Amino acid sequence: MNEELLDKVKRNAKYPFKKSKLAFVGEGRAGKTSTIKNMTLGDFNPNEESTRGFELDCFNVTHKWAKTLKDDVQLHLEQVMEKRDEASVRKERKKTPSKRQTQIIHGQVVKSEGVRSLEVDEEDRIRNFGEIMYTRKTEESKEPEKFSLVIWDFGGQKAFHALHHLFFSNHSIYGLVFNLELIVDEFTREAALLHIAFWKNSLDIHCPESKVFMIGTHLDKIPNDLEKAKSILPFEFSSVDNTKGATTIPLKFAIEKHILSNIETKVPLSFTLLLDRIRDREYISMKDLEKHAEKLQMDEKKLIDALKFLHERGLINYFDQTQALKKLIIVDPAWLVDKLTAFIFDREHHKGPKVSPEFSDALEKYLNSGIIGTKLMNHILFDVLNLDKEKAIFLKELLEKMLLMAPLTKDTFAVPSMIPASPLDLEEDHFLGFSCYLDFSGELLSNIERDNFIPGIPNTFFGRLVVTCLRDLDPGFTKTKPSISETCANILFKGRVIRMEIVYGKGIMLKVKANTPFELFKDLVLNVYTMAKHVNREFFNGKLSVLLIISSNQDSSKSSEYEFAKREFEQDPTGTIPNLANEEEEEIELSLFKAWF
Repeated sequence: MNEELLDKVKRNAKYPFKKSKLAFVGEGRAGKTSTIKNMTLGDFNPNEESTRGFELDCFNVTHKWAKTLKDDVQLHLEQVMEKRDEASVRKERKKTPSKRQTQIIHGQVVKSEGVRSLEVDEEDRIRNFGEIMYTRKTEESKEPEKFSLVIWDFGGQKAFHALHHLFFSNHSIYGLVFNLELIVDEFTREAALLHIAFWKNSLDIHCPESKVFMIGTHLDKIPNDLEKAKSILPFEFSSVDNTKGATTIPLKFAIEKHILSNIETKVPLSFTLLLDRIRDREYISMKDLEKHAEKLQMDEKKLIDALKFLHERGLINYFDQTQALKKLIIVDPAWLVDKLTAFIFDREHHKGPKVSPEFSDALEKYLNSGIIGTKLMNHILFDVLNLDKEKAIFLKELLEKMLLMAPLTKDTFAVPSMIPASPLDLEEDHFLGFSCYLDFSGELLSNIERDNFIPGIPNTFFGRLVVTCLRDLDPGFTKTKPSISETCANILFKGRVIRMEIVYGKGIMLKVKANTPFELFKDLVLNVYTMAKHVNREFFNGKLSVLLIISSNQDSSKSSEYEFAKREFEQDPTGTIPNLANEEEEEIELSLFKAWF
């Protein structure tokens, strides 16, 4: 590093970071990939295959939204970062065609026609180093402001929903894509609106401060019904016809305007120099990264700050929940996506990992049950994915920590996203003992409180709650295999079975068999309630309203909300409270709930 750059690093000099992430979300087959191709001057393919998990690509975006071409940028980086004499730099500049400017972003190059060659000094390069883009605006140069985008294409199939929160952030821009043809058709409208609501809620939960552009596709299929779609949808949206490039121009202009109004975030120069040192890798160990940080005079705190910033920007993945996760930094998110989707995928559209013939039956059992054996898991980790021990431990730790997988027995793991949708084949009259209800509807909240929460149960919540219960309620890994499905589960707790079942997407009913003692039932319920709040806080940013509705152990027709009843009981155990189970019986005695407290 030359003395000038070293001095700037020592002074903690800061420069604008002109790189943003644009992620497209929506249901499968909504037209996300086609929209991306349309916006970046790609060719429309009416038979576009469904995206498997995520597709990542980098684009250098100016007013033309031109997709970059892969090329070597080392020469340009050396001009910025290494000692170069002026004669050498001028010599390299002369190689640039007089009628063309070379623009460079993270590992890629694109050439724009019709722009005169600009003399760019080192200071300008540093100032725009976030994307390694070289530009200096002068009075005679009317060139538009430049910025760089990392564009993500999220798979919309349900199996991938549990992965999305790993990559969502408040510092990203989102395009929520939906099919207008399904909106105007009265037979498909309800399902289409529910899908839009799911994605809006998901973004509100995981990245409430982010900017979201609503994008309606397949405009060519409803040439005379656009106004009808506008009257149905309760929000403004951009309508696009991906068979024609011009229809995305207003959308691109709106995105550009938003980016340019929020692009001047300044970060220490050492952050961008650190990124440049590792940008060509798929991953790097923390031990190796610390060596680079030392050369950039970054202490431990500054290194962690840099990692968190780059993680939020979608440029790396840094997970700090456990020591094992801290040991590996993912530089290329596509690498992580590729590994995760070997375990989590949509069987309808994708075949899954290519396992050896002797594991074919084990893979089929996994696909039919959502339960994977240790031998198959290790085969995928070490033989299919070809991971070494350190990376295999990292991936397994990540799957478990993010509740994408949980131990079931000593030889099996449950993967909630892969659990089949069919309900359990169990007689309902097995569970005629005590019961209570976890309410997610938000209907018991005041109007003011309700505005702060997302109603209903996200389709990834129940699976995460179930695997948390499997992990924590029975850590001894009993030989009895729990029965689980997408909407219900039977779990063993201290020798007793509890049934958890989603009711109308608004709550979870908890039931036990008739011979279960009340004290054990209460202990079990309060454990599940605590775990539900933990899952909400850790994976849904506390955006869900989780209320425990309890009944008297003497009379199930008398119910109250647990936290409210507990507070009232502590203040005056002889008082009364409203009965949630019967509106006609306005007040009931708190003493009926004494056994709960």
